[in-house]
Amino acid sequence: MITEQDIKDGYEATMAQSVSLFVEQTANLTSYQLNLIRAICQGYHQEFGSKEVTSRFELGTKSNLPKLKKALVEREIIEISDTGGCYIADPLFEHWFKTELK
Repeated sequence: MITEQDIKDGYEATMAQSVSLFVEQTANLTSYQLNLIRAICQGYHQEFGSKEVTSRFELGTKSNLPKLKKALVEREIIEISDTGGCYIADPLFEHWFKTELK
């Protein structure tokens, strides 16, 4: 029988194996790209061009947003839904980012 502890141990082992990949994925990102990831992790998925979001997360100009998204999609960090929403592609990466890079 699988216990809650078994699940926790499996999760921790998976995270331990993934950390080096996550560090590598984020090592060469710009501050704007990291800030876009922060915005997505905090529940913003579409309204990146609004004044509130661009200033709160320091995303730069509206014209820069498509480039930021494209770079993160190419690195397989985010996915863009059919409705245009941006989401973190890997839930483990999202958890790691929220806890390690805030």
